[in-house]
Amino acid sequence: MLDDTVTLRGEKKAANNINSLKGSGIVDKIKNMIESECPGVVSCADILTIAARDAVILVRKNCLLLDFIKIVHPMVFIDFDL
Repeated sequence: MLDDTVTLRGEKKAANNINSLKGSGIVDKIKNMIESECPGVVSCADILTIAARDAVILVRKNCLLLDFIKIVHPMVFIDFDL
């Protein structure tokens, strides 16, 4: 996401993104850490892509674990509203 410059209104502070954009500070911190070791190699888009991939992996693992628990301990998931 672009920061404000003298001639450009950046995306981070744009009116449409003020209350909808979360986590840009974390992405900036990660970007700064990577830039200190490997300048000009990794973009913020790369960081967001990796974060999205890892989030999908975590969700899948949690769903598989939940399915396993349902099989092993079916009484835990009885629907009492029936």
